[in-house]
Amino acid sequence: MVSGPVSLDDVYENNLGMLAKLVNTNYPNVYQEEFFSELFAKKSTFFTKLAYFNSVPVGTIKCKLHTKKKSDTVLKGLQIEVLTVLKNYLRVDQIREKLLNWAEEECTKHHQHNIYVHVLSENNAEIEWYTTNGFEQEVDAFTRESQIQCTLLKKHLP
Repeated sequence: MVSGPVSLDDVYENNLGMLAKLVNTNYPNVYQEEFFSELFAKKSTFFTKLAYFNSVPVGTIKCKLHTKKKSDTVLKGLQIEVLTVLKNYLRVDQIREKLLNWAEEECTKHHQHNIYVHVLSENNAEIEWYTTNGFEQEVDAFTRESQIQCTLLKKHLP
């Protein structure tokens, strides 16, 4: 881990619980155990980081790489499955930006040009944050099996 106020570190099996704790703190009862354990499956195409503020874990990101378009609900590129920062640290803009910049670097490194994220349609603050950071709302919205309305946002990288 790099010293400084905001730094990123990899997720390993021995700190997977920290990723789960950070996600479940902001999204209680949303993600099941499989969401976290799939990171270490063979042939995994997941990318994750933990974000630290003065050596305290305060945020995380989990992305999945889709190199081929398999269906209308699975888009080609890097999908952000979760990007979250503890509420007390949301005002530290560098944390979310650093996680997003890392995801953009991973996308480019794997020869992809699009980053996607589904955001709850009612979460205007999160939609605004993504659009401020270069994402555009796609015409088609995605409805999950639980009938939760989500807005699809996409950022195209050169």
